[in-house]
Amino acid sequence: MTYDEVERILGKPGSIGRGANQIPIPDISLSSEYGDSLDVNKDLRADPKYRDAPPHIHTTGQLLYVTWIYPEVKRDTFYCTFFNLRRVQYAADHLVYHINGQIVQRWLYDEIEDLAYCDPSGRIISEVAWEGYRNVGRKVPRPTLALKTVERDLGFRMERVRNPLNRRYFVIVEKFCVIFDAASGRVSQSGFFPFEVTYIN
Repeated sequence: MTYDEVERILGKPGSIGRGANQIPIPDISLSSEYGDSLDVNKDLRADPKYRDAPPHIHTTGQLLYVTWIYPEVKRDTFYCTFFNLRRVQYAADHLVYHINGQIVQRWLYDEIEDLAYCDPSGRIISEVAWEGYRNVGRKVPRPTLALKTVERDLGFRMERVRNPLNRRYFVIVEKFCVIFDAASGRVSQSGFFPFEVTYIN
């Protein structure tokens, strides 16, 4: 069908655009947008309202297609699921050595007694290294009193807990379009195409 034939049947469009909108299948493995929190739950794929990831509208073929956009609108609500993230503390079996708030290696901790020496960037170093900077004319901070502390390493990790009820809902707004091949001027495809994604929580 040509432009004139479509206009005789459907009337003039509300607006005219270029290209065709689509929602591509998300490649979760290549995206870090949601980190480890997005739960691609294969058990829910039988639910027509479920999506693996929040959608993004992508427009293709701006040079290939002319799109007639009509006022008829369709809205539908979908959801995707996220893990609950739980912060878990664990005690490691080694000690952490500090001098003036900086973590240092055990040998440096043992070597430094009353005074702490820093390089030009403020990092704790040995007295020998500090003297080496001075001998080549580098400006280094004056030695300060060394406050030495030892702590047991207390670390944290994020633990993922599956919760199918931890959902993010969104509405996809679609408009009825007739898409023409720009070169031939004939209809390439028609139907409802996505134009807007609105998140509702």
